Amino acid sequence: MQGNKNIMISADKAMELVNLKIEKLENSGVRNFLIFCTGHFERVKTKGFIVIPENIIYGILSGLGITKVGIIVPEEEQICDSMSQYGDFNPVIKAASPYKDIENLRAVAQKFKEEDVELILTDCMGFTEKMGRIVKKASGKNVIVPRVFIPNMIKSLIR
Repeated sequence: MQGNKNIMISADKAMELVNLKIEKLENSGVRNFLIFCTGHFERVKTKGFIVIPENIIYGILSGLGITKVGIIVPEEEQICDSMSQYGDFNPVIKAASPYKDIENLRAVAQKFKEEDVELILTDCMGFTEKMGRIVKKASGKNVIVPRVFIPNMIKSLIR
């Protein structure tokens, strides 16, 4: 996302593009893939591994025994999708774009102070580690930042 712009395409178009890119990369010898998006993606056939953040995030929330999660998505229009992805965790979802005013993110995070959530998930790879610290400080809650922990998890698997 060059230039801090938000790009929206249909899920079908995204899957079509992902499948084409994976096929092309596999033909050049690549075997393992990371979908650098926290949205919902159907598992695609590959000759190697494909890491889909949504599945890992779900597993972590489940493994931690989370019963109520706070979630920050970039756009209001994404709240319904996030609700269906993480409905098992009774989500409280608010919107604040990682590509816009950082003060808006801080203000949204502060609203979670009053919410009875066990932790907050920044539900987009656009949220940085610094933004996660801002959310933690403003909300007083622990924060999961997929952009930080998923690449670190992958690094630990391939060492």
